[in-house]
Amino acid sequence: MKYFSLIILFFVQTALSEELIVATFNTNFRHKKTHQREIRFEEFIKGLKRLDADVLCLQEMVHKKERERVIKELGFRYNYLHFSTQTQEYYRWPVCSIKQLFDSEGPLACRFNNCLKMRGDTLGKCLDENCAISFERLRIENPNCSQAQLSQQNTNIVMALINLINPFKRVKRFSGPGRDGLLLLSKKQLTDKDEVDYLEISTYRRRGAISAEISFNGKPLKIFCAHLTSNLDGIYPYPGVFDSWEEENRAQVEKVALNLNPEKPTIVMGGLGCSRRVDLRDIQDNFEGNCAPLFGKGLTEPFYNLNPECTFCPYNNLVTNKIAGGLILDNILTSGVEVKEMNLIFNNAIEINPNSDDLELTYISDHFGLRAVIK
Repeated sequence: MKYFSLIILFFVQTALSEELIVATFNTNFRHKKTHQREIRFEEFIKGLKRLDADVLCLQEMVHKKERERVIKELGFRYNYLHFSTQTQEYYRWPVCSIKQLFDSEGPLACRFNNCLKMRGDTLGKCLDENCAISFERLRIENPNCSQAQLSQQNTNIVMALINLINPFKRVKRFSGPGRDGLLLLSKKQLTDKDEVDYLEISTYRRRGAISAEISFNGKPLKIFCAHLTSNLDGIYPYPGVFDSWEEENRAQVEKVALNLNPEKPTIVMGGLGCSRRVDLRDIQDNFEGNCAPLFGKGLTEPFYNLNPECTFCPYNNLVTNKIAGGLILDNILTSGVEVKEMNLIFNNAIEINPNSDDLELTYISDHFGLRAVIK
């Protein structure tokens, strides 16, 4: 009779055990002028309404009106939210000396000689190919000036010089609105909300993490939503306080790890910037060793054991830095819970002009998202 009661109790507990669905997605809505942006955003809203998830970590929702639109459209489903509150930071004038601005071997002179008519990412790649040494010399001497010069990528060189030399013009520290655009949406009540700003260890793009706690199966579950420095080698020269994009990413991962409690069940989601190689899929590694501090706190990454696929894929037309086999740049790490299944989300192509000869296929973002069922 005793064993029969235990068996009954086991099946009752199993039947009553709760499942939790979490998801992460890098929206790629950082820039306002990107390919088919309005169409992609509307498809994003439709996809969010169809998505089956209890907790959702979104990145790059940097524009306030778009964030508010998402919150309004999803209000019927997600009663609880948390988002980063960062605002743009500015350098005090003068951020560069006259010598640093007019140095014949400096970044501005190199840009004039090699990349004069370029803007945006095209300019960034040209600067990386031709002016990396100029940026490195300036970074060692004055990293603020180095970062300020890179932040002028969307202006012509004359306006860049005027912006940097004008005492009445504030120079942005980060690109765009200067926010990481993190947004955490939840069907479950969020408690113990926190935000960690990586102001002093972020270069060019603002980075950070937000966190909150929910109740899952009667116990507290800590959830982190983070967006850390990506591997921009070959896209932009590194202008910051470290020696490379990789070192900057490592410092940010270590800061995330410092906020983890190994004794508490935890989920860390978002773009952590570090991933492993998957030979069978030809998926490449990216800052592979940098996630070690998280694994040292007891976290695991189940996706690699569940038929992993690239989330940053060469066949996606929005991916500018194409790598054969792609990368896994979107992460869900867990400890103290079991992952039942995982799959890609927001990975379906969108048809542009479907009824004409100008049919085009694109995607919502240059990233695909990840969804995990937790039990």
